[in-house]
Amino acid sequence: MIAGGNFMDGFRQGIITSGLNHVAHMVAGPGIEVDKATRKQFKSLVKDENHQGAFDLVNSKYSLDADVKGKYTISFVDTDEFSGTTGGDAFQTQQVEIAKSAFGGSVEHFIRTVHHEFVHVYQRGVLGFAGNLSIYEVREFLAYHDSFFNNKIPQASYSDMEGYWKKSTTFYDYMTAHPDLIKAYQSQYNDFSNSSFYKYNRK
Repeated sequence: MIAGGNFMDGFRQGIITSGLNHVAHMVAGPGIEVDKATRKQFKSLVKDENHQGAFDLVNSKYSLDADVKGKYTISFVDTDEFSGTTGGDAFQTQQVEIAKSAFGGSVEHFIRTVHHEFVHVYQRGVLGFAGNLSIYEVREFLAYHDSFFNNKIPQASYSDMEGYWKKSTTFYDYMTAHPDLIKAYQSQYNDFSNSSFYKYNRK
């Protein structure tokens, strides 16, 4: 059970609940912003190719792994195939890989990329693929939802997350094709449907 961590309130048994209305170009509501000193230090560490140091900086600053401490290992890899990926058996330590290219965008984008993978760590390593989490598309749908709508971590602009929005369509469409799953995650589905991206780009 999560207590005071960075996943959205109501994240239980893989169900992330949100009754908020999310509009316009913001991914998360008004809240945490990355301060100038942290932004400068992050960019300096990335320039020096100190990827571990850059990760450690924002992880400690924003408690990104508060809900999954001890449940993962992390490495930074040269690849153009993904921004981040997570693997591992149920209830076991998960192996998170973050592409070094993910450090090249904004700090906010990097933070949300890491957060997306930590949602997967929780789904797999803590919840053990319980219930609908045995379905890959459901896991991704929920991880993208928390990546966009969570306001407990620094907010990111639409332009920062545009690639993620586009990737999320596969999993939104999967849910649309399975009404029984929509019922289980109606609030999250509504958040996507009511967002500007889905209102104006999915007609």
